Amino acid sequence: MAKLPTESLYDGYISCGQYQTLGIADYDRWASAAEWRFGNWLPRQVGSRCLDLGSGCGQVLYMLRRFGYTDIRGIDFSRECVTQAQAMNLRVEYADVTIWLDSSPLRFDVIFAVDLLEHIEKSSVVSLLRQIIEHLADGGVFIAQTVNGESPMFGQIRYGDFTHENTFTQQSLSALLRHVGFDEIQFKPVGPYPGGFVSFLRAALWKGVEVLVKMWNLIETGGNGSAICTRNLILLARKKSTRP
Repeated sequence: MAKLPTESLYDGYISCGQYQTLGIADYDRWASAAEWRFGNWLPRQVGSRCLDLGSGCGQVLYMLRRFGYTDIRGIDFSRECVTQAQAMNLRVEYADVTIWLDSSPLRFDVIFAVDLLEHIEKSSVVSLLRQIIEHLADGGVFIAQTVNGESPMFGQIRYGDFTHENTFTQQSLSALLRHVGFDEIQFKPVGPYPGGFVSFLRAALWKGVEVLVKMWNLIETGGNGSAICTRNLILLARKKSTRP
């Protein structure tokens, strides 16, 4: 049987049901949750140059625009997602992120990769991270979200998309990021966002689930691992400044 190229899935990412068409309310909910999760990691200057790799339908760019950032752009490999983003007047270009980075001379204050790293073949992850750090300004930050292999339920994310190639943990990501030269690495869980009564209740109940998972880990291994057990995790890594 012939192998189905993942490129064809990306082209029909929405129509095949892998991704959904988003409305304004969806963008607003995503932006509010993202602000709660990593808003304190965003640059203080709204004129900061921002790049979003694997933009999807442009949720990160929408969030940045809502918060007043002006120098923002994104790259994605799905024609349908790019069309959706452009319909929202978001500056998203159809391209392979590695090819685009190879040809661009630009440097950025922050580079995002939300739900991108799990799509990259294992043999290409280090080279992509090297490209990212090369395109960051001194002291610039890399903000990413990816699958957390330490979650008992990580398989729903890892295998819920045929184009996924990788799963990571805090330990493996720390090693990769330090290997290519990043500094000041931080991680956070991606738990329920308490944006209303029901989600507030979910967030409160999740605290109890976290305790149970940590107890499970403690009983089995004698430690609690990274202490992050959500299906996804988010990270910040800073490029060292060469300025004295």
